[in-house]
Amino acid sequence: MWISSLECRWYGPPRFKTAISLRHIYEKALVGSDFVKQMKHLDNFFKGVLKNPKVTWEDMVAELQYLKGNGAPDQSGWCTEIYESLNENRLELLHQAAYTDTEEVSVSDVTETAWCLS
Repeated sequence: MWISSLECRWYGPPRFKTAISLRHIYEKALVGSDFVKQMKHLDNFFKGVLKNPKVTWEDMVAELQYLKGNGAPDQSGWCTEIYESLNENRLELLHQAAYTDTEEVSVSDVTETAWCLS
C-alpha cells in the first residue's frame, strides 16, 4: 500500500487513521540483536534527513474530526486517549504551534469534536 509522505509521521500512535506512524511499522518489521542500533539509524534518517515530524496537535485534531465524521461511536476510548494526550502535552504543543507557519485552529474546531466524550 502506497500513501503520500504528507500522511506519514515518524512517531505517533499506531491507531491513527489520518497520520501513519512509520516508527511503529519499522518496530514490527525489525528483529534481532541490533534492533536498538537499527532504530537509532532510522530515527536519525526520518527525523534528521527527511525532516519527517512526529504527530502534532493538528494531527490530533484531524484524527478527532475524522472519527467524528465517520460516525465511530465505538472509538470513544480512542478519543479519550487523544484528548488526554493533548492535555498532557499542551506545553510542548503550544511551543510547537508558536514556531510553525500553519493556520491557527480555533477553540471551536477542537470543542466541536468533543462528541465522543459525552
